Amino acid sequence: MQMRDAIFDLMYQKYLESKFDDVFILSNDFGSPKLDDIRQDFGKNFINCGISEQNQIGVGAGMAKFGLYPVFYSIASFYMRAAEQIKVDIAVPNLPCMFLGVGGGYGYSADGPTHHSIEDYGLFNLFDEFSIVVPLSNDTAVEYFDRYVQSNCPTYMRLDREDMQAFQFNKDGFHFFPNQSGGLRECKKTLLVSCGYLGINMLESRSEILADIVLVEDFSAVRDAKFSSLLKTYERVVCVEEHVISSGLGSCLAKSNSLSDVEYELIGLEGRQRFGYNNRAELWKANRIDPGSISNVIRGH
Repeated sequence: MQMRDAIFDLMYQKYLESKFDDVFILSNDFGSPKLDDIRQDFGKNFINCGISEQNQIGVGAGMAKFGLYPVFYSIASFYMRAAEQIKVDIAVPNLPCMFLGVGGGYGYSADGPTHHSIEDYGLFNLFDEFSIVVPLSNDTAVEYFDRYVQSNCPTYMRLDREDMQAFQFNKDGFHFFPNQSGGLRECKKTLLVSCGYLGINMLESRSEILADIVLVEDFSAVRDAKFSSLLKTYERVVCVEEHVISSGLGSCLAKSNSLSDVEYELIGLEGRQRFGYNNRAELWKANRIDPGSISNVIRGH
C-alpha cells in the first residue's frame, strides 16, 4: 500500500466514526484506490476541482475561512502551478489545512521534468507558516497526518510512491543511526543528514558510507535543541537530498545556527542534469546523490 492510501484508509475510518465531518478532500483530478472508497461512501466530503490547481487552492481556502478543513491532494510537482494562491490564500491568512504531495523527488521518474517534484517542499519552505513533513513509512505518514490535521497551521506532507520500510513514529521528528562498520576512523567524524526515500537508500548502504546517519521527517526538528546538540558533536555534517539545494532541508540546516563550528556540505540537485528522463536510480547517479557518490564524498575521493 502506498503512503497516500494508508492516509486515506485512516480518513475512511474517521468518516465512519463521524469524526471528520468537517474535513474535505480536494483533488485536481487525481485519484487512488482508497480514495475511491471515500468517494463512494462519503462523496459529500470529496471535491474534484479538475486540472485547475489555482482554483483548487482558492476553493479550499474559502472553506477553511468558514471553519472547514481542506486536505489538498495532488502529484507534488503540480502545486508549483498555484504558488501565488498558496502564498496569498493560505500562508498570509495562516489557514489550517493539509497539502498531500504524491511522488516526491523523482518518484515519477519516467514522466520527466513535468512530474519531477524536486522543488516541492522548497516551495512550502518559503513560508514560515507551513510545517513540512517527509514521512519514512506508512505508519509515520499516518501518525503525522493525524497529529497535524488537528493543528492550527498549514502543513505540507511529501508522500513517496515507493514501498517504504516499517519505521516507527519518533516524537523527536528524526531518527538517528550510528555507523557500525568500524571504518569511521578513516574520515573526520561525519554525520550524514537526509530524508525520505533517498535517505532510506543511504541507510541501506551505510556499510559503505563512513558516517553516522540521521533521517529527518519533521523539518521543525532541525530547529530544536536536541537536534542542534547532536550536530555539535561532529566535525563534519553532510546533507544530501532529492531536491534542489537552494530551498530545501539543507537550507533549513544552514539557518539553524547549529553549524558554526562544523564543516558543512550540502549536496542536492543543481545544473541541467537535474532535468531528465530515466529511472530513479539513474537520475540519482547523474546528479551524484546516489549512495556510491556520497560514499566517495565522505571518503574525500
